[in-house]
Amino acid sequence: MQLPVLRTPRLLLDALTLADADDVTRMASSFAIARMTVAVPHPYPAGAAAAWISTHATLRERGSDLVWAVRHNQQLAGVMGLHQIVTGHRAEIGYWLGENYHGLGLATEALKAVSHWALGEGGLIRITGRHRAANPASGHVMTKAGFRLEGTLRRAHFHFGELDDTVLYGLLREDPDTA
Repeated sequence: MQLPVLRTPRLLLDALTLADADDVTRMASSFAIARMTVAVPHPYPAGAAAAWISTHATLRERGSDLVWAVRHNQQLAGVMGLHQIVTGHRAEIGYWLGENYHGLGLATEALKAVSHWALGEGGLIRITGRHRAANPASGHVMTKAGFRLEGTLRRAHFHFGELDDTVLYGLLREDPDTA
């Protein structure tokens, strides 16, 4: 499976490279970022970014995951991925942006681009997303990108000793906001 290069008015979404590892480490090392994700560890281990980036080619070949670097003004702003891809059917979206890039609408812009591709050329009919209830900004990003609230898994998220609800969203190819 190929990773398409996607462009928006302000962003370039392309493959992460080992040259991005230091930026990933710097941004992911923020506890504020790690605590709002499903799986980013804290403290972020040395070498973890390079090891993670080096798995992407194999995941693409398997057809299970596609991970984009989200670049703004030629700088790495964050990461967005389609995970647990079931070809021709569905995938789960995941994303995070460095703290300096919050509140600029970049996550929504990137999510719209990835969703448009995935539900069009990517051949999927459904994309799901989830966030901690303590992170309503992520839900706002999904809503602005056309995702619909589908439900809440009560007390389903446990990360860094915190128990929280998980809020679920979905986007279908035939939803009006995906045209």
